[in-house]
Amino acid sequence: MSDLKTDVYLASSSLHFLWAYMLAEQNKGQRESHLILVDQYAGRPMAIAESMTPDISPFASMFVLEGRELSGTAKINMRNSQILWVLNFVKMHSIDRVLIGNDRSVIGQFFVKEVKKQGSEIKACYLDDGVYSYLGRADSRKPSEKYIDTFLRKFMYGFWYDHPSTVGTSKYIDEAWVMYPAQINSLFSDKDVKEILQDKSVFEALIPLGRKVLADFEILEDRLADIDVIFTLANKSIFSKIDNYQSIITERITGLIDSGKRVAVKYHPAQGEEDFLELEKLGAWRLPANINFELLIPFIKDGLLIGDLSTTVLMANYANNLDAEVLVYPGFEDSHRMMQLCQALKIKTTSI
Repeated sequence: MSDLKTDVYLASSSLHFLWAYMLAEQNKGQRESHLILVDQYAGRPMAIAESMTPDISPFASMFVLEGRELSGTAKINMRNSQILWVLNFVKMHSIDRVLIGNDRSVIGQFFVKEVKKQGSEIKACYLDDGVYSYLGRADSRKPSEKYIDTFLRKFMYGFWYDHPSTVGTSKYIDEAWVMYPAQINSLFSDKDVKEILQDKSVFEALIPLGRKVLADFEILEDRLADIDVIFTLANKSIFSKIDNYQSIITERITGLIDSGKRVAVKYHPAQGEEDFLELEKLGAWRLPANINFELLIPFIKDGLLIGDLSTTVLMANYANNLDAEVLVYPGFEDSHRMMQLCQALKIKTTSI
């Protein structure tokens, strides 16, 4: 048994996985790290984790809890079996910290609750979930989620379940680890807020994992390094509501290419591999939609990233690798607050 203090990371998305990976690398030799992928689809855990081979893993162990796609009785049975698994895992480990990206998760909250029974000094830390940390999560304020969904969860699993006013604010969280502590949402006022990375050079720790993913997608590292401008495009459900979105993006990309810039574009993962806006015809390089953009950050230097306000933009700005420009859509919910956040972070905004 290791004499090192133990951290357990609960990751439900690729973003949480990347924070866990960097933090575990940063703490290697000082703390023992375990990774649990929660709320995963059966047979389809996040692809990025499958790219992490043992030779580049900073984790002492990794487990996957599946069944996200289930509903009704099947989902209740699945979660009850996972609750038993959690009880056994907690019993077998002496845990000092739990680091979780989504504290709305039933199994995530249960894990934290059980670990805290081991001692009052044990901390639960929220890992920055991106835009929600700063603008809040609007769906958490809807009556259907705040009251109906929460009641059903309490009824089915126990009245220990706590509905967070936004991701990261449930009663089980002690500390919020975020990129921009000074800009965190006021709903975190009762949490101890800390900057998530002690040293941003730890982004370089993503390079071995990134190279494996680049090889899988047949992307040349040298070609990435030559990019001048990258467009990360909004989900089609968003840009389909914006008048002249295609002509605006097309005009901007055409102008950049005509001026000699090397331009790449990346669609939202939900769009698959279809070139909806026909941007390849303009001469832009279309990156695979399903690749995690955050993994590309260490390979791109001194470029410009253009996109809607997203975790991608916030992380690229935080890593100091790329200049960023945010496209703001007037009339959309929170557009004014988005502009205020960008101004505070010195990110250029363009209204379209």
